Amino acid sequence: MMGSTHFLTGAVVGATVGMKTGNILEGAALGGFAALLPDVDHPGSIVGKLVRPVAVVLEAISGHRSITHTIWFCLVTSLALAALFSNLGFFWILFLGSFSHIMLDSLTRSGTTPIPPLPFHPRGPFTTGNILTEGVISALAVFMLIKILSISI
Repeated sequence: MMGSTHFLTGAVVGATVGMKTGNILEGAALGGFAALLPDVDHPGSIVGKLVRPVAVVLEAISGHRSITHTIWFCLVTSLALAALFSNLGFFWILFLGSFSHIMLDSLTRSGTTPIPPLPFHPRGPFTTGNILTEGVISALAVFMLIKILSISI
């Protein structure tokens, strides 16, 4: 999936958690940001371009969709960022936002291995960048985000 699709889906997840924590907009922003993090192993991704040296090293060491596309990466980065923000309440927003990325990538033909060392490798029928797939998922995410925001107003 593309960065915009990941961001929108993560924003929906973050806003949903934000409904429970009391700040929907903050949740949407953090969830969208977190949904971009697993692609830090790809120098051409949104996050990979921001921290290119890190992305190049990660890609050289493990390739794309390896270490960073696991539940373990989501747990560690979410805990670290929540601690960095001095707000452990952010943990669930960050974790679920980043995990939404992995779930979306599991819908693609390449799939992911989200819980190593388990040999579970879900794959779907979609290709990254397919305008129909990306458009439908993004449109649904935008609709859901608008609905969540309208509930809070």
